[in-house]
Amino acid sequence: MESQYITMRDGVQLAVDVYLPWEDSENTVDACPTIVHLTRYYRRFSVYWPFSLLLGDHMNMRSIKYIEKFVPEGYVWVTVDVRGTGASYGNRPIDFSDPEIEDYKEIFKWVSEQEWCDGNIGSTGISYDGMASVVLASVSQEVDIDAKVKAIAPICSPMDLYRDLGAPGGIISPGFLKDYTKYTTALEQGKLADILDLKLPFYVKALFKMMKGVSPVTDDDQGWKSVSEALVDHQQNWDMWKFVQQYDQLTTDSTIYDQYTIMDLGPLAHLKNLKDKVSVYAFGAYYDTKSVESALRIQDATNGKLTIGPWTHGGRRNSDPYSETTTTCFDLFSELVRFFDHHLKGKMNGIETEADIHYFTIGSAQWKPAGNWPPAHEKKVLNFDRGNKLTESEVSYEVEFDQHEVFLQSKTVEISRWNLIYHVFAPIQYPDRAKEDEKLLYFETNKLEQNLTITGTIQLEFYVEVSNKHADFFVYIGDVDQEGSSIYVTEGQLRAEFRKPHGSEYQHTFLMEDYQEINDREIMKINIALIDISWMFVEGHSIRVSIAGSDTDNFEVRDELARFWKVYRGKDYQSKLILPVESKHIF
Repeated sequence: MESQYITMRDGVQLAVDVYLPWEDSENTVDACPTIVHLTRYYRRFSVYWPFSLLLGDHMNMRSIKYIEKFVPEGYVWVTVDVRGTGASYGNRPIDFSDPEIEDYKEIFKWVSEQEWCDGNIGSTGISYDGMASVVLASVSQEVDIDAKVKAIAPICSPMDLYRDLGAPGGIISPGFLKDYTKYTTALEQGKLADILDLKLPFYVKALFKMMKGVSPVTDDDQGWKSVSEALVDHQQNWDMWKFVQQYDQLTTDSTIYDQYTIMDLGPLAHLKNLKDKVSVYAFGAYYDTKSVESALRIQDATNGKLTIGPWTHGGRRNSDPYSETTTTCFDLFSELVRFFDHHLKGKMNGIETEADIHYFTIGSAQWKPAGNWPPAHEKKVLNFDRGNKLTESEVSYEVEFDQHEVFLQSKTVEISRWNLIYHVFAPIQYPDRAKEDEKLLYFETNKLEQNLTITGTIQLEFYVEVSNKHADFFVYIGDVDQEGSSIYVTEGQLRAEFRKPHGSEYQHTFLMEDYQEINDREIMKINIALIDISWMFVEGHSIRVSIAGSDTDNFEVRDELARFWKVYRGKDYQSKLILPVESKHIF
């Protein structure tokens, strides 16, 4: 490994580690395809003695599996602490600030000029690192050299930071934002002891106790002195959670420093620069925030490859509730090598003839290919009916309603799809929702007479009158077995004041100008698109939709939320659940 600082146009130095595949007797390296990995989570940790006797002086938590897989296959692996993080100097006024993006151009140019790089450059990474791969590929097109980033593979990487991560449905998620800010601040300020305050598995806390901090650059006489100087720069980094708290209502046009908006924080705007220029392979996970939606945004914008599995963040754990193991059933790193082998080495290894999309169906434990998402299906409408029933039959009465007293302490589970920091290290296990559903308004089908597979976006449309000026809606789909246990399938949420549709009935802008107050005695039409899923409900089970007014484990609870709802149904107000059904079914 080679380790050094490279200097940016404004004098800021970035820490870089380079892993070379081989060296000959003259200590020169053949030019090779190169993978660039940009991270904010430390390119390497330094290990305290005496733990270093067992683990070594340095530990690479973030990219060791990539290095072990790619370098023996003849790739150069380059890992960079991005500006304002790790051992790099500078600060972060926001994530993906203009200076950080300019850095990416210079890093790309520097890599392309090295003797070990043959000009075939790719990038990959999980979460922020994958977001950075999108931005790197985009801005490499602007660098006036022949080389460009040819292929990228973002893994569980948020694209729309508002809708897919920080405020899904317009509702702030402290379950993500608060803990994530504490974690990244602890890293950036070198205060690893602060990480121990987070909810993490005991073995993860034990591991962090063995870490001294970020590893210094080895080709630097100053060593720890340079790290200390860099950490001083990082004191000026922005605090995401503090920023969010200043707003009574966070919107997609909320501003930062009167210069940026929320939508500037992510790579979404860069996707349009990749189509027909960069080969892209996106990965999404059913139990990871809304990473499936993010992966679909990437695939839709680039016509690239897409794989969706029953995983937690980064594909690290299997959270299929029917599986006997939490070990993933998919060799992610071998798949990455296949992809880059084809696009950077020109190998015809079969990946070029496979379907663009592969997805896993929970319940049948099947991997399936598809040419589009969602795959071929028919929409089945299930109407809200008397007796808390979901029925395919059209209701015959004009209008009725179910009056419901809202339980404002409703919850899911604290270690959920929204708590990224915990499920980076451990699987997610949603509990039986049956008892929680009893506190909610729910509707349920009869027992299925045969298996039913749904794949795509479940949609809910309902009509509701509320008793106060604020209302939030959290919607859950349950797979109810013969014993009455309700297995969590997927969810969706919407702040009622953002009910105004845009484009389609299930799309919302979350702009302040589209924020609509709730009028007294108004019967609102609420449309919610749930997080995409592929799930087989087996014969004898039933499908349940439950509606809550809060999720105290993961989302903010506002003052003056409505305590009573009237949910309407009938010919005039056809409240309904719409399923994307793969297979013929009978209720």
